[in-house]
Amino acid sequence: MDNAEKLDFGKRNALETNLLVAMLVATVSFAAAFTMPGGYKSDGPDQGLANLTAKVAFKAFVIFDTIAFLFSILAVGLQLDTSQSYIAQIRYMNVAGLCTRISIFGMALAFVSGMHVVLAKSIGLAITAEVMSGCLILSYSVVGAVDPTMSARLPCINRYKRNVLHLLFHYGVI
Repeated sequence: MDNAEKLDFGKRNALETNLLVAMLVATVSFAAAFTMPGGYKSDGPDQGLANLTAKVAFKAFVIFDTIAFLFSILAVGLQLDTSQSYIAQIRYMNVAGLCTRISIFGMALAFVSGMHVVLAKSIGLAITAEVMSGCLILSYSVVGAVDPTMSARLPCINRYKRNVLHLLFHYGVI
């Protein structure tokens, strides 16, 4: 297998993986939209409406879940629309990948806000879930910034990467 075939195989594999992840995020965020945290009202004039609509964390859940769903559908749509042309697939591969990453972050934030709204009476447990999720998102961002292959995919990351590396060296992390 020569270099061109390896590159072609790698890009096709990346496209297929991105499509799979985007479809999974779309499925999960769609299901989460109809299994609302806190459940639904079972009687009275507001029957069938979500119980926790007045809570700010619930509104954040709805917004983040919508972001996750729409960006994952955008990624799937881009890949399906360009499926007839390999050149078009490659051209929009980074855009579809960025949409998938945004949808994953939206899904993670929807999870955190959903946990917060249902654990409102146990604020310590809610904060624990939020801190753990924040650490995961932060570590993903730092690894992405330090990764030398990231700048090849996202040229705009170079300044951010330089600043993160400076901080990590300055405080002796690496």
